[in-house]
Amino acid sequence: VWFEAAEATLTVGEVQAMPALAGSDPEALAGAVYESDNPEVLTVAYSEESARWELTGVAPGTACLTAAVLETTARLKVTVLPAVPEATTPTYRLFAAYGYYNPDYRGYIPFTENNAKSLASTFENSSISGLTYATKVMGNPTKTSLLSGISSFFAGTTDADVSIVYLCSHGHMTNGYAGYRMSLPGYDDSPTNANYYMSAQEIFNCVSRIRGSVVLIVDSCYSGAFLQDMTGQLEAQGGRIAVMTAASDTRATYYNVKNTAKSVDFFTFFLLKGLGYNHRDKWWNSNAAGKKGAYPGYLAADQAGNKDGIVTLGEFYEYASQSIAANIPNYMKKSWYWGDKTRVQVPRFYAGNLADLVIYQPR
Repeated sequence: VWFEAAEATLTVGEVQAMPALAGSDPEALAGAVYESDNPEVLTVAYSEESARWELTGVAPGTACLTAAVLETTARLKVTVLPAVPEATTPTYRLFAAYGYYNPDYRGYIPFTENNAKSLASTFENSSISGLTYATKVMGNPTKTSLLSGISSFFAGTTDADVSIVYLCSHGHMTNGYAGYRMSLPGYDDSPTNANYYMSAQEIFNCVSRIRGSVVLIVDSCYSGAFLQDMTGQLEAQGGRIAVMTAASDTRATYYNVKNTAKSVDFFTFFLLKGLGYNHRDKWWNSNAAGKKGAYPGYLAADQAGNKDGIVTLGEFYEYASQSIAANIPNYMKKSWYWGDKTRVQVPRFYAGNLADLVIYQPR
């Protein structure tokens, strides 16, 4: 058994999910017991509320984290840094993760990598009042590495920060299970194994620990069920977390079946187009023709909104939602689409207090 990371870092007062553990017997990992050799610096405890083991930084210093699985142990050096003073200038971060991008997987989805990497590339082109996005993309992560990856990337966020989490994979709410689940590679072989899916509650628990303004984008079939499950808990956050889903709780998401390895799905296509991106020349808002806006589609979300040169979260969603409603039925014979005009893909949106949040401004 071993930790996937070489070492871990957190700050005083910060709580993190347990670093991902790996081993030759994956099923045995669920029974791992963790211990800190220096509880004055680092404490380790199992959270009943979060249903997971967590690390808490107590004081600056180092500690050795030990994981015991059956008769084997793994050790990881953990450094606890002094607490970061509260920032007043926001930081912008985007984390994108995709699943099922491997032809050997049952349920292989050929465009998920394009979705996540294109979106990250798009936001890297943003500069909001001179502030740019830090981005991270994870491909085919395990459940543990995904949760710890999100936790690590957004460590140290403050109330001033803006954070975007984009998740793209298969989604389910069938097979007799109640509520939404985002499946991870392995789910198709073991749908009852909790290591191969993330429930709506688990996703919410993870993103709700990110401080500041948080935008969660869920691109999967039946993703609207996330809002059906979590709206009450979102409201309890006081409107600081917004959620966009690619579909309702009863519908699949659609994509073009031609050249899927070089494309994105319809939902992410219109998100990208709204920010001026296309896959051919990368940017519709390129200056190559001598002036911004020379190409059709320049900041389409803003052009459909108030045309002020920036994109708010509300404009971002409205453009994608309206474009899907207007365009997807035209692809009935060319896409993974059931051919029934009553089965329309309808994205969903919980804006909270963030509809007017500026999320994109071209450099």
